[in-house]
Amino acid sequence: MTIDDPALPAVGALSGPAAADVLRPAVVAAGGTLHDATCVQIHYVPGRELVVRYDCDISWGPRRGRDTLLAATTAHGPLPGTLAVTAETPSTTLHASVWRWPYDPVLTGLPLAASPAALADHLGHLATGPLRVHVVAYHPTDRAIVRATDGTGRTLYVKVLPPARVGQVAAKHHALGAGGVPVPEVLATDEANGLLVLPAMPGSTLRDRIKSGHPSPVDPSSLAQLVHRVTATPAAAGRAPGRAPRTEDALGHTRLLATIAPGHRATLALLDQRFGAAMADVERRVGPLVHGDLHEAQLFVDDSGTVAGLIDLDDLGPGDPLDDPAVLLGHLEYRSIVTADGSTRAVLRRLITDLRDRFTPLHGARALDLTIAAVLVGLASGPFRIQTPDWPRLTADVLAVATSYATGTGPAATAPSRARG
Repeated sequence: MTIDDPALPAVGALSGPAAADVLRPAVVAAGGTLHDATCVQIHYVPGRELVVRYDCDISWGPRRGRDTLLAATTAHGPLPGTLAVTAETPSTTLHASVWRWPYDPVLTGLPLAASPAALADHLGHLATGPLRVHVVAYHPTDRAIVRATDGTGRTLYVKVLPPARVGQVAAKHHALGAGGVPVPEVLATDEANGLLVLPAMPGSTLRDRIKSGHPSPVDPSSLAQLVHRVTATPAAAGRAPGRAPRTEDALGHTRLLATIAPGHRATLALLDQRFGAAMADVERRVGPLVHGDLHEAQLFVDDSGTVAGLIDLDDLGPGDPLDDPAVLLGHLEYRSIVTADGSTRAVLRRLITDLRDRFTPLHGARALDLTIAAVLVGLASGPFRIQTPDWPRLTADVLAVATSYATGTGPAATAPSRARG
């Protein structure tokens, strides 16, 4: 599909079939030849910014192979450290910023972290022998996670951040660790390059335990205790500004969804009304420390089902205490919708029911369910962002479950019957 955004006129060119024409001048200027480009990921905030990742077929002299290029257009103009591309149309001028992986204009330490030799030198005594490096996650201009395994088999994780954020994130680890929350110890920081070095956590992620079909992937009481420990940590100790509540975030996500999936505008208007009506209550709740992104891939669980580790503290800050349980339940609902495996879905349904029963007396069913709906609205654009072939159908399925939570017609709604991969 091609997106039309008057505030960002280059959006249509970067997200549509003409993207290769935008990238080609940048590749030529760098000495290459672009043969093909396929969009594989889109980050879009209507009226503010679009960042697109492309899998490309490029020749650099005699060498031809796959490469990753990224392009962005923002309301604030070109990004420093990128190759600016400008195109004139009959009605306007299009501006885009193009860069090649791993030379992210904001994550300036990414080339170092992605190079086994350079990273081994940088880690010094923390690693022994040659490194094997794997990029676990990359969110352009925001963060990246690199897994590094040394010659002894020891695994470290290197978080790459905008340099100014390293000290803030390290302080969050120290604050939660002092409060008894099992978070990774900060082994080293490099504020010049924007790097944070962390150890591997014990156990396996809750997501992996669910995927394995484990009948009891986690002890619900252990999860509830973890959420309580986070909110019991003094908010000032997090040294972080407050984060927007999920209910407020959802109002922005409905605008995005109305742009990419206009056929659902009536449903989105209903959801907007429900979220808007709840904002006064949400604002009264805001205050305690919340993790901010507490989903199943952030939780490590040991063989007894006890939570043994919590990772990714970037969003930690004062917020809505319903957000953490709602994010967890919303992600589990999303996983239930998209999974193609019946036994995995059964595990998810049991866990969702157990956790919702445990959190409801603390927060009230109506407020909790509406916050879960807000989380699901945020997740509904996920298939579009990663360009899943049947993303319109998946988005419709997620919105249907979100609506059931928001309207009270089925808080533990089962996933649609069509199995998904």
